Amino acid sequence: MNTVLKLILVGASGAVLSACGGSGGGDTLELVDPMTLPTMGDATYTGSVNFALDEGSGPVTFSGDVEVRADFMNNAVAGDLENFTDSNSDTYTGGFTLINGDIDRSVNPSLDFTIFADLEGSIENDRTAEVYEAEFGDAELLGDFYDDGNATIPSTVRGELDGGLQKVGGNFIQFENGSSFNATR
Repeated sequence: MNTVLKLILVGASGAVLSACGGSGGGDTLELVDPMTLPTMGDATYTGSVNFALDEGSGPVTFSGDVEVRADFMNNAVAGDLENFTDSNSDTYTGGFTLINGDIDRSVNPSLDFTIFADLEGSIENDRTAEVYEAEFGDAELLGDFYDDGNATIPSTVRGELDGGLQKVGGNFIQFENGSSFNATR
């Protein structure tokens, strides 16, 4: 299932990147082969995360901040997703931590993701007190490194969220298609 989602995501990302580069001479980002990633050092990437949950009355979109910390020597990633607001203008306290994060140097990034990490934590609606939580295995952050080919350490990490969240006192809710993140260093 991840392979199908990956192909859709890369196709959509390519269209956006081409539009950004356009005829204005801007650089376009390319997918980085994980075998060419640095073997020493680390990098911190910050940006945005967006996901949608549909509890039956139509999707509610959530937007927040993402920080991904890549440890190239240990092939590990860590990070946080926090500062969420939703499409109803509600704000949320709490966040999700990336745990058990790996950089897999052996994958073909055109077919599989280079970065895998589980999400753990919860967010609580400041107005309604509704809580959404992710426990080990419920939700994953999946992504790849991108760069313009001129840097030793990739400039961008982006990808998608897979799985879903448990609404406390309610059901498990799958992430809708299009749930994604984008972060730069």
